[in-house]
Amino acid sequence: LVLIVTPGGVGSGVVVDDQGHVLSNWRTVNGFRRVNVWFKARSSSGADLSSQYTAEVVRANRSSDLALLKLDSVPEGVEPIALSEGENPERGEVVYLVGHFGTSSWRYAPGRFVNFKDRHTWLTGGRYVHKAAVLRTRMDARPASPGGVMLNGQLEMVGLNAQVAKRSPDVYAVNARSIRTFLVGEVAAKAASAVTVDWSIARELVDAVAKLRDVCKRAGLTYQHVFMREKTEAGREASLLKILSERGLHPKSSADQ
Repeated sequence: LVLIVTPGGVGSGVVVDDQGHVLSNWRTVNGFRRVNVWFKARSSSGADLSSQYTAEVVRANRSSDLALLKLDSVPEGVEPIALSEGENPERGEVVYLVGHFGTSSWRYAPGRFVNFKDRHTWLTGGRYVHKAAVLRTRMDARPASPGGVMLNGQLEMVGLNAQVAKRSPDVYAVNARSIRTFLVGEVAAKAASAVTVDWSIARELVDAVAKLRDVCKRAGLTYQHVFMREKTEAGREASLLKILSERGLHPKSSADQ
């Protein structure tokens, strides 16, 4: 777990791979391209102020309140957190919140899982609307603010804390499946339990989608027009290739232009 500091305040993040990618909340980094990051001091619950790191915001999703950062460098000995591959916790199961809760200290709080909500809506800043699948947990004591990670008994991340209820000690966390979808993309998340992420492939996929959008635009089509008509991936691919062929366009030649 790391402390993220911006001119707008402080927040929590967690290292998710060996390349220095950090998962955080969208609201923590909103409006900033680069942020300051501190790791915990070994001898206290505060930050190691002798070592400041910087990270670039490489991806953000306002709807799910998730953001991905990339550290410029990673200190030795840092191990990425394990993302739970199983189902949501059982009702009544003990879970643990670890975060900063609006402070610069590392804090810990236990609670019990209540239920899973497939569609949950909440606000931040009084105007930003978020929607995601969340885990609802009843805490022993109400945290001062959201943020941080939710861990199960195996110390695997089952959620990223996103909201604290106003009138109860309930905390809502974006669940692990939604986090995996954000990290590796919908196709990879459905295909298998993605434990490690090949970020070079992920970037290639993003570039490929951008090029397909450009090809569709050249053909006088919208990206949604092609991909909403067909129900399967194979059907979508065949439909796109057929339309492009009819117009004398080819993805490879168009992308190279």
